[in-house]
Amino acid sequence: ENSLHSQLSKSYKWSVNWGNQNLNLKILDSSNITTEHIDEFRHLHFKSAGRQTRTLQTWKIQLDMISSNEAFSVFAYDNNCLLSAAFFAHNHYHCYYSVSASDRDYFDKPLGHSVIWAGLLHAKNMDIKYFEMGEQYFPKVQNIDISKKQLGIATFKRLFGGHTKVFIDFSSLLNLQANTR
Repeated sequence: ENSLHSQLSKSYKWSVNWGNQNLNLKILDSSNITTEHIDEFRHLHFKSAGRQTRTLQTWKIQLDMISSNEAFSVFAYDNNCLLSAAFFAHNHYHCYYSVSASDRDYFDKPLGHSVIWAGLLHAKNMDIKYFEMGEQYFPKVQNIDISKKQLGIATFKRLFGGHTKVFIDFSSLLNLQANTR
């Protein structure tokens, strides 16, 4: 844990520590997940996005994955009010940070940092070897329309440390070729 913590940026160390001290973090897995938890996450996601971005079926799938030991979630509460939550899919070797939401009314606080950190440590305690933060965008990549929000999310992911690995997405290359003809 100390080695992982040392890879965090200075501001992320502070943010993780703040969340650990000020938020009630809860790991939800097959032993304690309920439909109410998923509904709570769904409502937070709706509030954060300002609209419904996903179907009810996708939330049911997440519940089923957690119930089947294929995923877990981390929730962060303050006075029994859900302020941030994240969903992590996993197998025996990989844990994948999939989706999260935080209450925008509290964006002056570093809500998501300790949630991701708790997910990372939970995956480590499960002896999962790889923790993946998912696709990340970089500025000034040609032929790709990247929003400011996507760049911000990518920066958020990168500052947790670890290694960034490049993978080729052949479907994107094929689409790019088709669009340039």
